[in-house]
Amino acid sequence: MLIKDNLKQDKFKIKIIEGKCSGGYFYVFSCSKGEDPYEISYTDKDIFCLDETFSFPYVYFFLENYFDKSIQRKEIFEDYIIEKEIFDWWDDNLFTYDSINAVLSEIDKAIYLLENDYENSELDKLKAFLIEDYYIVSVGDENGYIGVEPNWSLEEKQQFVNDNIHYLIDFYKRFIVRLEQMMRNSSDCDFICFSGP
Repeated sequence: MLIKDNLKQDKFKIKIIEGKCSGGYFYVFSCSKGEDPYEISYTDKDIFCLDETFSFPYVYFFLENYFDKSIQRKEIFEDYIIEKEIFDWWDDNLFTYDSINAVLSEIDKAIYLLENDYENSELDKLKAFLIEDYYIVSVGDENGYIGVEPNWSLEEKQQFVNDNIHYLIDFYKRFIVRLEQMMRNSSDCDFICFSGP
């Protein structure tokens, strides 16, 4: 399988956006919890965003197995204390640095297999996910995207993923570098937060 080495001339890219964005984006930032279980502290000096449709699902595929309800921020609604049981698509979700390192290790392994052993059965679950939900977004002046279409045959979906997997590999490599940089720059923090739109 041919993997593109240089994506600079490509029309599409899975984006990581620096800073804050409005709309359907997950904010990713480092934070800490103090004595108050209802609050987290963070600065917005180092935040990046992942589109909830066009980039975050590829991270969530790995992230969901590391959600720990015991470390989540509690919420008060009227007179009730709400504790998160599952990942909250619309709010803050905390992950320890150890969990994030485990996620990044899994992603790194997936990158290696995608580049060197594409037919390895360890990729079956990821490829099954991608043939149902894989989109790549235009770069430059265009705002369009292309992706797997529901009415395609299984073979057409698999071919689209195979032909465009280099975009996902490129995204995963950039995501690992960016998140490792964030953890190094915020070594005094306790968590990485994925905060939903």
